[in-house]
Amino acid sequence: MDARVPDDARKEFERGSAALAKGKTEEGVGHLRRAVEIYPDFFQAQLLLASAHMKARRWEDAEAVLARAVETDPHSVAALVSLGEARRRLKKYAEAEESLAAALKLDDASWQGHLALGRVYLDTDQVKKAAPHIGRTLQLKPDLAEAHLLGGNILLKVGEPARALSEYEEYLRLAPAGEYASPTRELVEKIRKTLPEKKDK
Repeated sequence: MDARVPDDARKEFERGSAALAKGKTEEGVGHLRRAVEIYPDFFQAQLLLASAHMKARRWEDAEAVLARAVETDPHSVAALVSLGEARRRLKKYAEAEESLAAALKLDDASWQGHLALGRVYLDTDQVKKAAPHIGRTLQLKPDLAEAHLLGGNILLKVGEPARALSEYEEYLRLAPAGEYASPTRELVEKIRKTLPEKKDK
């Protein structure tokens, strides 16, 4: 932690962190806001506050805190990726792309950065731009169910149902009770019906 952080700001941060750990979101947010008010360059408090906002789906609040965090530490990949994701959720796609590209310039091995940028391109129907980023995500994090789901979506859009089927099946293997498991199972059955049956040799 930054040695310049005043004791009262540090105490607010610790209280906020403890409250969030107990699931007391609003109490935690209150303490973290006070920590940042006391010491505006309190980077760890900025990140934790932004994370709490994102979990509560308060994207505008998250964006504001993260923009300040990036000013505090322009080389933080985590802050840039989170800022890009918040902006994607707000449909500020050009700004999201800019933040995520900056993150990947600093660290091309950030699977979170590739995943978020791939999502930006999918949200804006730029499938060819999305594909390499989802592919890189899968290279870096092969057990990430969401990336297999997105990979399947891309392959289906470019007319490769057999390969899409493999990605969807892997998603279901990794996340059988996942958020999109039910519609994915239905899609898998539809694709199987359209594919030619494999003949035993």
